[in-house]
Amino acid sequence: MIQVLKTQLVLRKTGQYSSALDCARRVWKHDGVRGFYRGFLPNAIGILPYAGIDLAVYEVRYGCVSHFCAIVRHAVWVVDHLIVVSLCAN
Repeated sequence: MIQVLKTQLVLRKTGQYSSALDCARRVWKHDGVRGFYRGFLPNAIGILPYAGIDLAVYEVRYGCVSHFCAIVRHAVWVVDHLIVVSLCAN
């Protein structure tokens, strides 16, 4: 919906709309509810590949970070126990 209004406002002739609200009223009056969803499908088709790639990259990064954090936690646990053992040995 916002995309339609933004596009209408950018492509307007000078003085065609007095405000964004005026633009919304005219779209409503001329095309009804369907006017606000004009171009939705091509926009969605353009966004879906980007969203899929973004989600895949996030999942891979999250998995790597989780694995790294597990290694660090184990290393800290080992060092803590070595310190305790060395203190107890004295």
